[in-house]
Amino acid sequence: MTGTVGWILHVLAHGNQSARAAVLLIHHATMVFITPTSTRTAEGIMLNARDLIPVLLLTSAGLFGTTVTFAVLWVRARERAIRAFLEPSRQSESSAIDIQHLVHAVDSIAVEVERISEGQRFTTQVLTDRVQGSPSSPKRVSLPERVITPH
Repeated sequence: MTGTVGWILHVLAHGNQSARAAVLLIHHATMVFITPTSTRTAEGIMLNARDLIPVLLLTSAGLFGTTVTFAVLWVRARERAIRAFLEPSRQSESSAIDIQHLVHAVDSIAVEVERISEGQRFTTQVLTDRVQGSPSSPKRVSLPERVITPH
């Protein structure tokens, strides 16, 4: 046999599994569209011609909906990218304010650390003077009388 029928028989006999499935799908589709409803048997047909229009409308609506959704999402993403590219000044202004706050906090910490180190130097100086100024025998320093304060 030659022509389309010969090719179909050759694929069914010697083709791979996906080619066989394609041939069977084409055969089933031709049975659905070409064969009149009254001559078809219920065993081989899954859809009839009346069911085809709602299925096509449903798939078309689904494809149209996803296309519109992706288009809207693409436009919004593009707008956000352009807005982010054109307005870097807002980000740099907030960065400058944050850096200014950070500089102020570091300056405050530096002042406090300087005060602590001055207190430590003073304490060291007092202890050094006490040790250097005392005679060889320790002298007892009288403590002031204890005062109790009312609370």
